[in-house]
This record gives sequence, structure tokens and C-alpha cells, in this order.
Amino acid sequence: MPSSLPGPYWLKTPGAGHAHRNDPSCNLNGRAVAFLPPELGRIEADVDRLVRMEVAIREAEAFIRRLEAA
Repeated sequence: MPSSLPGPYWLKTPGAGHAHRNDPSCNLNGRAVAFLPPELGRIEADVDRLVRMEVAIREAEAFIRRLEAA
């Protein structure tokens, strides 16, 4: 690679759009990405639980309205 180009070598390599494997941010990104699948499962479970709770609340409110109307 010509030395006249500014910046680190890994920025000049074809197809390089990410940090070099020795760059600490690359390891941080890898750890963050590895964390996503289990966290995504927990988030989906929480959302499912909230949806079920909302349905139960609506059913309870409808029941109360029927009792009040009677």
C-alpha cells in the first residue's frame, strides 16, 4: 500500500468497512452482537406476556361494564 495515503492500513484495504480484528471496538461489537439473540428472546417473551395481560385487562373491563349495566 502506498505510504502517501493517510490513515491506518486497514482503512485502505478493499472492502474494509469495519474495524481491524485487533481493534478493541471490534471485540466490543462482537460481544454486543453475541448478546442480542438471548436478549431478543427475553424481549419477545416480555412482549408476549404484556399482550396477554392487555387482553386479560380488556376482558376484565368488559366484564365490569356488563355487571354495572345489569
